[in-house]
Amino acid sequence: MDKKSTSKILVGFLFLPASILLAAWSAPVPREKLPFFSVPKISRPPVIDGIIDSEEWKEAVAVSGIGGCTNALLIARPTTYYLAWDSENIYWAVRTWVRPGYKPRVSGREPGSASAFDDGCEFHFKPMGKNIPPGRTDSSYKFMINCLGVDGEMERISVGQQFKNWNPRFRRAVRLTAPGTAPLGGAWWEGEIAASLEDFELVKPNQPGDQWKFMLGFNHLYSGWTQARIPAITSYFDPGGYPVGLLVENTPAIQMLMDDLPGPLDGRATMKIRLYHPGQQKANLHLAVVFTDLGKEKLTEPTKTEPKTILEKKEILSLGPGQTIWWKLDEPFGDKLGNRLATIEVEIKQEGNLLFRYFSYLKQEYPREALQPAGALTQDFPLSATFNPAKSTLFFQADTYYLDKPDTVCQAEYRILPEKGTKPLAEGMITEPRTYYFSRLIQLPQLSPGKYIVQGILRLRDGRTIGPVQTSFTKLDEARVFADWWKTKLGNTERVIKPFTPMQKSKNIVSVWGRNYVLNQIGLPEKIISQGKTISASPARIVVGLDGRQYRFTFLGSPNFTEVKPWRVSFQGQTQAAGIIFKSQGWVEQDGLTYLKLTYQPAENKPVWLRKLSLEFPLSQETVECLLCLGSGGNYASRTTMVLPAEKEGIVWSTLDTGRRGSRMLVGNFYPCVWLGNEQRGLLWWADNDRGWVPQDNFPAHEVERRGKEIILRNNLVSSKFRLDKPRTVIFSYMASPFRPLVKGWRASIWSADGTFEGPHKEVRDPKTKEKIVNGWNWLTPPSRNPAEWGEMWASYKKIADERIRKLQPFDPSGARNGAMVHTSLPLHGYGWKSPDELVTNYFAPDWEGDSWNKTEQDYFLWIAHRAFGEGGLRTIYWD
Repeated sequence: MDKKSTSKILVGFLFLPASILLAAWSAPVPREKLPFFSVPKISRPPVIDGIIDSEEWKEAVAVSGIGGCTNALLIARPTTYYLAWDSENIYWAVRTWVRPGYKPRVSGREPGSASAFDDGCEFHFKPMGKNIPPGRTDSSYKFMINCLGVDGEMERISVGQQFKNWNPRFRRAVRLTAPGTAPLGGAWWEGEIAASLEDFELVKPNQPGDQWKFMLGFNHLYSGWTQARIPAITSYFDPGGYPVGLLVENTPAIQMLMDDLPGPLDGRATMKIRLYHPGQQKANLHLAVVFTDLGKEKLTEPTKTEPKTILEKKEILSLGPGQTIWWKLDEPFGDKLGNRLATIEVEIKQEGNLLFRYFSYLKQEYPREALQPAGALTQDFPLSATFNPAKSTLFFQADTYYLDKPDTVCQAEYRILPEKGTKPLAEGMITEPRTYYFSRLIQLPQLSPGKYIVQGILRLRDGRTIGPVQTSFTKLDEARVFADWWKTKLGNTERVIKPFTPMQKSKNIVSVWGRNYVLNQIGLPEKIISQGKTISASPARIVVGLDGRQYRFTFLGSPNFTEVKPWRVSFQGQTQAAGIIFKSQGWVEQDGLTYLKLTYQPAENKPVWLRKLSLEFPLSQETVECLLCLGSGGNYASRTTMVLPAEKEGIVWSTLDTGRRGSRMLVGNFYPCVWLGNEQRGLLWWADNDRGWVPQDNFPAHEVERRGKEIILRNNLVSSKFRLDKPRTVIFSYMASPFRPLVKGWRASIWSADGTFEGPHKEVRDPKTKEKIVNGWNWLTPPSRNPAEWGEMWASYKKIADERIRKLQPFDPSGARNGAMVHTSLPLHGYGWKSPDELVTNYFAPDWEGDSWNKTEQDYFLWIAHRAFGEGGLRTIYWD
């Protein structure tokens, strides 16, 4: 296949997620009614202190009235957004009603940790003005700011992908007002935010006429988990149908407020509109407020009667220069509406030009408990104790956030003891708080089966205490309770596994299926041969920068081989250069993966001042046509898939392209996976983490350089001045591709119409209880929460699967392995547990958190997979 064909494949892969991320679910707002705001230029920046001062924000536009994200149905939670701008910044503020006795829930308390499951704001902004840099015209920006002011999920959305390399530095401040300062005895939560041009990656000053699209959302604080926003008509990831904001100056500032309770959902048309005119000439504004009875109870049903206006106000309001006026509405309409669906429309024009538009649906029904006082805490303070049975650790956390005065707590004390004992297994105190909690990971001795008590006390600065609060955990006899799979031998890799072949070693050459590695003194590759062709251009090397000079060391020779088995060859190595000792331990696996633990330390205990320390893998430019770099964890969307520019010399790519946000690192821009190559062969570099590196935000952790006929993959362990005074260890792997031979008949089965996330069963209900299963498609088991029923259900699956294979295999080998019973999908990360056996998943959740695939998780799911293939007739799994 030629280079043109290769680039088409890569581009197709790059654009694949678009149909998923920008799914066309939307609220049923008519597009011609989509909210519109004239966003005024502000003469003086507001003070970002969390206090929405009416004078500071009088020049801003404001809009109230958030509704359900998919139905635009007004909810009984007054929430108002303010927007303004100047040449260098965009300003916005939020005020939302908090019911009496409630403190906003915020689990995200560290930078970058806010999520949709916190009480707080969810935004998605798209700049569309003349200050967008070339190549970014399709970019928009989605992010969270929770009620503690913590940000999170900072994502640039572009061409259907979520890029994690956006790194704004918003100024923000938040506060919760005193009880009783809001209607019905509630409080106001207020937040103020300022964003610079750089925050939204703009290259010129803001100016009148620039357009933005604004999704203004708020999560929680209502009844259960609620996502609400100023009405829009496209999803949370598609800015195409968001309210439009037009930057203006010398234009009246319009603030439409619906912050009174009771309000429209109680049958009262309550609204206040504040108008301020900064211009020099008199302004006449045409105001129209209309409440319409749609004549039906649901949007999806036929209209029973013709829509009818139940309240209408039209006025011309005149404002002189610098004048502020209030227009107020407070009238009942409930007896005219009944249980039918209605709309609210607000429109304000000046000389025929639209300045402001708002539209929402409403019904006179909502969960009344959403406005009632919150219940008191059921314990003195929230205490959690998470026991990890595989590691015998306990994560203790005492939460102070929900106390009236959390800052008065100076320490937390804990005791852990058997239920029927008085002698503590562990006890101590924690004096350094995190953000409103005290926590510690406590190593416990190996515990006997039984129940254990955890006690916690908070000590105040004046010596008083809160608590004790008590919780517990249970240690099971795992070998007895989980005897079917505990420490299973399934998945044993201490053998040659087909289709791989026994490994060979000759001098310093290690051979695996299809590939040969010539290893140097410390296990780096002198030469890599894949499918009979050399892919390395020259030996791998270590580059050391000292005193303004750079030295390249290849360390030719051979490591000390310590183990040679048909499935693994192990080695050790040591050498010295530039005042640094390099020690290595590692091995080559039967699939070609080379694992290397490399320690670098000063020789003779004399510190070395490094300017640079890099690992370089020079590759043949005949081999390297394409590059793939993947983000970590759930950040697969932050990836680079590219064809390297053929003529460009020097640096052709680096991880600065996708940055720290994309890598999800607090410092630096380390990525776990880089591959270079073509369709025939290539080299994969991989590492779990950047332990032992000296990360820098402004220097790339990884980069690719074209130098003559070499394409160099470079890992920059040290990028700036650093005093090396003790050993540091890095761990990484490299592996030549292709990794394994293609399966027999691969041309007939390389594609897969697998019906991803379909699951091995056709229905997501328990066949006996008829219980609706949430995320049942994600299970590798049959759809029953009772493991005793799995065998019988798998047997029924096997009959269907075997018959399908018998009929289709001779004629459609790929299609025969697709569909329910024969094929399943299994996400490796996220989407909930892969089994409905809650005894197992609840007990081992601390060890499996984030789908760690630790030994216990591997053993359990290998056992289930073994049964699914054997007893259930399963033929293929789509790993996501």
